[in-house]
Amino acid sequence: MAAGERINKMQGFLLSIWVVTPILLMLCVGMLVRRLGWVDEKTLNVMDRLGFKLLLPTQLFYSLYRAEWNVSVYGKPLLASIVIILIILVLALLIFGRLELDPKRRGPVIQCEIRVNFVIFGIASLYGSENTGLIAIMAAIIIPLTSTISAILFEVYRGGRVKPTMLLLNIIKNPYLIGAALGLVFLLLRIPLPQPVEKTVSDIGGMATPYCLIVLGGSIHLSRFGDYGRSLWLAVLGKSVIIPLVFIPLVVLAGFRGDALAALAVMLACPTAVSGYTLANQCGADGELAAQLIVVTTLFSVVTMFLTIWVLTSMALI
Repeated sequence: MAAGERINKMQGFLLSIWVVTPILLMLCVGMLVRRLGWVDEKTLNVMDRLGFKLLLPTQLFYSLYRAEWNVSVYGKPLLASIVIILIILVLALLIFGRLELDPKRRGPVIQCEIRVNFVIFGIASLYGSENTGLIAIMAAIIIPLTSTISAILFEVYRGGRVKPTMLLLNIIKNPYLIGAALGLVFLLLRIPLPQPVEKTVSDIGGMATPYCLIVLGGSIHLSRFGDYGRSLWLAVLGKSVIIPLVFIPLVVLAGFRGDALAALAVMLACPTAVSGYTLANQCGADGELAAQLIVVTTLFSVVTMFLTIWVLTSMALI
């Protein structure tokens, strides 16, 4: 093996560690803050509500508002990413609809399989600014799509008899969906925001990930990891092992190479989205399970991201 190849592989591993470390540190900050007694469960619930109703919807809106659409460049990989997500969704519904009997756990488990942490694990963090356009438009479409699907799942699995009118009303009122819908309107109609307004929206949206990570960390109870053994590890197995092993080779066989393959591979290898905890918690699902799935898949992502980059670069596919 040439020295240059060894250096590239080591850089891929170190960069994966570099990307994951801030996430873990912010989770630890949240755990420490609760441990020191600076916040209690009631305060964390209020903070969580703020993230759900304001910060994360603003982040979704801004990601769509800033997107630039180019069908000739982005059309094929974007279509592939949507098809992959929908296939994974159908498989997760079929499998976990039977294996997971608790409706409050079923939503977070299925959400874990379809949602991706594009914000933190974007191609630009690993490969450079030349890929920013592709990863931005994929994130701008995939994040609202999977957030919308998750919101619908949580409404369906709230428990009791589902009333279509009430279900539709709750879906329409969901802050995630409102943010995504407004973002699409501004994107498609090319409506510009005044500079001071755009700066404000950008700053609020930029708070979402670190804020929600800290709240998530404060809400984690390590002593309860054993409570979710089967539900937790089946979901992690699907997300961190089976999905990358099955779908990345299929993407390669479909003929994707270079930036498009790298973007799709990162989508399939990265952990579940941090915002999934806030959405699950605020929609009446099992927020603690959602939190644990984020933590464990993030830890696993150090290995999956490294192996993905190492294998694809070794085969000169990206």
